[in-house]
Amino acid sequence: MKTALLFSALVIVGLLTGCAIEETLAVTFPGGRVILCEIADTPKKMEAGLTTYSSLAPGQGMIFIYSSPRRGVSFWMPNKMKFQIDLIFLDGEKQVVMIKKQVPICESNLQSDCPGYGPPDAEVRFVIEIAAGLCDEIGLKEGDQLEFALP
Repeated sequence: MKTALLFSALVIVGLLTGCAIEETLAVTFPGGRVILCEIADTPKKMEAGLTTYSSLAPGQGMIFIYSSPRRGVSFWMPNKMKFQIDLIFLDGEKQVVMIKKQVPICESNLQSDCPGYGPPDAEVRFVIEIAAGLCDEIGLKEGDQLEFALP
């Protein structure tokens, strides 16, 4: 019931902010906070990320799902992003391996001109983007375990 209400609220927020809610995944954080994340699991969705969003509600996010764990995962924020985010990098067991808070937006849309963020040595299977400041609000830290069921 609680998840249904959250989903309904996010659909309304999505309509009001001009964001379409695509296929989603409920991610449970330590302490029980649930974030409804749009799934980015294709190259096209991963490339676009949140650049088409005008804002991001505290209960909304995006999860990037790789088919298998990989090293050298790096994210960057082109200037077409309209807001800052927190990045959460997870391993194949859904454990937090790195957090980058309040990721700054680059002045360029060229990846080569912008800093990248990601754990250089850890294997990453999932990356979650949420509203900037939410990691601090939740109290999320490296080593924490997140919960979600893959579609």
